Amino acid sequence: MPAWPSDYIEKVVEDVEKYNGIRKVIKAGLIERCMTRFCAPEKLHPNPADEFSQAEIGPNLEIVGEYVTQIKFLEAHRMDVFDDPVIVEKMEPDGYLLLNGHHRWFAALRMNVKKLHVKIVNIITDIDLGRMIGASANDKLVTFDFDEVLLTIDENNMATLSSTIFSKKIKERLRTGAPEVISAFQNKGYDICVYTSGYFTEEDFNDFFSMYDLKADVIVNGVNEKRKAAGSADRIKQLLKENYKRIVHVDNESVYDVDHVTKEFETYEIKDFDLSWDEGVKDIIDKL
Repeated sequence: MPAWPSDYIEKVVEDVEKYNGIRKVIKAGLIERCMTRFCAPEKLHPNPADEFSQAEIGPNLEIVGEYVTQIKFLEAHRMDVFDDPVIVEKMEPDGYLLLNGHHRWFAALRMNVKKLHVKIVNIITDIDLGRMIGASANDKLVTFDFDEVLLTIDENNMATLSSTIFSKKIKERLRTGAPEVISAFQNKGYDICVYTSGYFTEEDFNDFFSMYDLKADVIVNGVNEKRKAAGSADRIKQLLKENYKRIVHVDNESVYDVDHVTKEFETYEIKDFDLSWDEGVKDIIDKL
């Protein structure tokens, strides 16, 4: 085991052990999420699913050292420590559980920083997913990577909005043809599932898709390596598999069709149709 500094053992390993078995993530209310922008580092707790919190791996001390240097510079110039907030979710019995920003938090502790910029988010849970799935009578699902497939930053490749009311949180826009693709799946009786590495809430997504007169039936946020490490990603896959006989996944190049009843699997390459992404996907939909 690496010889981590004593303050690591005291602040991280002991904290993980202290809350083992009694730690519970809870939903933070809208007012708390909007009003709480700074928090004492002592109120933040390391996430046991993160490699940072595992004694056999631990923090990257070089990264921590770089953040310590940044803190010294910012404090010397009377500036707030780290404009980019650490991402947390509310935790019982007290404080907040770190989702992103462990090294910044640890550096702040070492430097006795009084307050740290935070952003409180609500992770969509298995219970939330069960509620979303239970609200639908469909037995088919199509999934999209929201960040890598549905969105665009190219102003020349933006889908036309159906509403003059803009999303308050999600500033990006759907790619050209994405609304039509989603509608085509809905018309064939598919539920729409979108997943993202970000931490936008279910309400944020509902607000966003309403701009296009669309609705996402199943939403999964915080899809990243930490969620995978905690086993949450596998539980989500199993939950979807148990509730949908057929699951189609659409990416930028292919459409994957899995029938969980017959165990049949089919892959369609969008590029084989010599069409634009949306035209290619819609052509494949007709074949499903």
